[in-house]
Amino acid sequence: MDIDVKRKKNLTYAVVKNVYTAAELKRIKKEFSVFEYVGPEKTDAAVDNGAYLKDGDGAWVDSHYKDNRQSSALLTANRVLFSPELTNALEEADVFYGQLKKTNFDSTLLNKYSSGKEYKPHVDDSLISAVTFFKTGQIISGGEFVFPEQKIKIPLEDNTMVVFPGLALHGALPFKGRGKRYSMAQFAYITYNK
Repeated sequence: MDIDVKRKKNLTYAVVKNVYTAAELKRIKKEFSVFEYVGPEKTDAAVDNGAYLKDGDGAWVDSHYKDNRQSSALLTANRVLFSPELTNALEEADVFYGQLKKTNFDSTLLNKYSSGKEYKPHVDDSLISAVTFFKTGQIISGGEFVFPEQKIKIPLEDNTMVVFPGLALHGALPFKGRGKRYSMAQFAYITYNK
């Protein structure tokens, strides 16, 4: 895992390359076929003026495995977000990310995009978000992950994760090609019992 924590303007974020081993990546991509993907209206996609900002499909991974999370390659491998290696690197760069160690609830959404599809800039309701990119087939160009307010563009690279505050405006640009772009979005929260 290659962790690169960066800061531009008011945003501290991490780009993590080679998140998963080759064996984990193979199991994860194999799992993509088990889900029933649904439109943005059923994946809590962001809305602006009554229009969905996402035109790809998605599947809530946690709901699919609600009784047996350990049988999911995605849900077991994605615990890397909470690994000491990553959480310590983030917290060393910005005290805010100490919150990642305190989160007590997270959810995972697997998004699937074909050529020309995008997720326009939006914010999440999570404390901390992470998006991991996976490519299948041939993607010729585009598909960057963006933080428009900071003028940041992160290239679409297979097996790469971006970690950032959920309130940071972000999006995914359309790509051209005959492949699919999958993105695993993780949303981390701190919940309080009353």
